[in-house]
Order: sequence, then structure tokens, then C-alpha cells
Amino acid sequence: MTVHVIGLGDTAKQFRPDGNPTIGVNDVKGCDYQVCVDRPQVFKLRRYTDICNLDVKAFYTHLEEWKDVKGYTPINLKNIHAHNDRWSEFIPSSNNSPFVACGIAWFMLNASSIKLWGVDFNDHPNIKDEMREQAVKDYGLLNKKLGGIIQAHPDSYLHGKI
Repeated sequence: MTVHVIGLGDTAKQFRPDGNPTIGVNDVKGCDYQVCVDRPQVFKLRRYTDICNLDVKAFYTHLEEWKDVKGYTPINLKNIHAHNDRWSEFIPSSNNSPFVACGIAWFMLNASSIKLWGVDFNDHPNIKDEMREQAVKDYGLLNKKLGGIIQAHPDSYLHGKI
């Protein structure tokens, strides 16, 4: 089964639902599942309110501060470089929410294919320079561990690098 991970980048505008499950990050609307690894206070009031009002099957996070959000589902995160021989025990994490969504797609939803939309890193305000290169390395490692099932959008910085 294909799982679509929807981020906030420009290529998300090209996504068209095809009946497969979707995982949105932060305040992406219209997805089946949601992932948020940032603390609530990181978001401005409107985004925070949007996150709290999402109608999803599950809201995955490792933070108890989100426990009152509909579908709150706690997850166990560990950095992708930790305990690489114990992947059945945790969701791998890196420096961005879509990465965690990929782990959830594989670990929780049994994805055989993961397609990234809006996970671009072309002009991300926070993930740039060294952080972006670390993200690329981490996605490459994750994709290798998952057997090459992650597909980056052709217009994203990740395309051809993972």
C-alpha cells in the first residue's frame, strides 16, 4: 500500500488524492493521519488552533502537551542513528516532522511505498544549509533501511539524493 506524506512545501499543491492513506504534518489539512513533533508553543495561535481542530484518525506525537487533541496517539521516537538494530521498537526521528511521518507510514501503517509531497527543503525557513544536508543523509539512511520505498517529488531538493 502507498502512503502519501504531505508537508508544507510547494509540491503539496500538486497532490491529488488517490484513495491511499495520507499523513499530514503540523497543520496540513485534509489528511487521514497527522504528525506533530513540535511543542504547541512553537505555533502562532491560528496554526495552533488549526492543529487542535483537525479531524483525523490518529494524531501522532511524542509530546504529552498535545494529549487533548482528537486522535492523540503517543509514539516512541529515537534518533535514526540510535539503536539501528531495534527498529521494531520505535519510530525513527530526524530534524523534521515529515521524516517521522515516513517512519509512521512504515511502522504503523505498513506502507510498501511512501510518496512525499510538500517535503521539498527547497526554501524551508529552518531546514537549510547543514540542517538540510543532515536531513538528506537521514532520509537516505531511512530509505535504505526501508528497502528504497520512499519517493521524493521530482521538484524537491530531496529528489535524486535519497
